[in-house]
Amino acid sequence: MKLITILLLTFFISQTLLNAKDIYIQVTSTSSKNTLRAINNHFKKMKLKMIYKTTSTKYFIYSGPYTNENDSTIALKKIKHYFPQARIPHRKKDKDDGTYLNIAIGYSSTPSTHEVQTGCVIIDIPNNKGISYNIDGGYTFKNGFAIGFGYLRFDATDLLFDNVYGSINYRFNDYSSFIPYVGALGGYSSLKWFTDPIPNPVEGSNNDSSSFLFGTQTGVIYKMSGIVSLYIGYQCLFMNHITNITVDSKNRSKLKHNTLHTMQIGFHF
Repeated sequence: MKLITILLLTFFISQTLLNAKDIYIQVTSTSSKNTLRAINNHFKKMKLKMIYKTTSTKYFIYSGPYTNENDSTIALKKIKHYFPQARIPHRKKDKDDGTYLNIAIGYSSTPSTHEVQTGCVIIDIPNNKGISYNIDGGYTFKNGFAIGFGYLRFDATDLLFDNVYGSINYRFNDYSSFIPYVGALGGYSSLKWFTDPIPNPVEGSNNDSSSFLFGTQTGVIYKMSGIVSLYIGYQCLFMNHITNITVDSKNRSKLKHNTLHTMQIGFHF
């Protein structure tokens, strides 16, 4: 446990340093050198740094750089006292690249289909809904594509799903604090029963199941601060889990779980 804590802290600190971006405040513009000097005097009183760039006709005035949102927000409040039009431009940002880690909790549902093969089989329909837990990590490239590996556990009281998968995602351009993404998944799924679908199963019954899985996912990441973001996602997985139910030689059926739907919310590091 201590080793995991140390590794996570190391990961978070390193990502904070790698992902730091300078922020500039757009203040005003003027065509007068005297006005430029007066503006500079205001900045000296506020103890803030003023920078400017020139064209053939104007001076465009900025303040910065600031290394985090908190410092830039405090500076903006001071500057607005003299220059109400000052703002932090919401420009199109480059896609972030580097390693990532997601930790989430969700709500999952896996509809079941009962097919009687011979005779008559009456079963107790299992609980197909419940809480799920997901962790995944990987690497995001500058072009927006990301590859990763993940694990999803879904405990529905009667059933337990353990899914491991690989994924490829595409993160769209970050125009504000929201980053939408879409992706595809593929991997392996294991189904374990806690409660038998019939009271006294015979030897021919085979409750537990394993299956390959594939699916899609989509969601949105909301940048909060530094390396921590909030994300909401949806996964739709397709599987081929079959539970063979045998009452006796004349009464047999199959219970199938072919899809797994998951809505999840968590933290993106």
